[in-house]
Amino acid sequence: MNFNMFFVKNWQFTLIIFFGMMLLGINALFNMPRGEDPPFGAPIFSIVVVYPGTNPIDMEN
Repeated sequence: MNFNMFFVKNWQFTLIIFFGMMLLGINALFNMPRGEDPPFGAPIFSIVVVYPGTNPIDMEN
């Protein structure tokens, strides 16, 4: 029997295989880890300046 003819004659089996593959694909899509906010190791520095009696504009200059 020809390989293609098996799937033509047994079309119910072909549908079950097709829907099974669809379910596996949908399951993989929903359970796949997302990369929306990947870990990002950028150096972050905080600068704190204390100078009493000045306003922020003078401090920036």
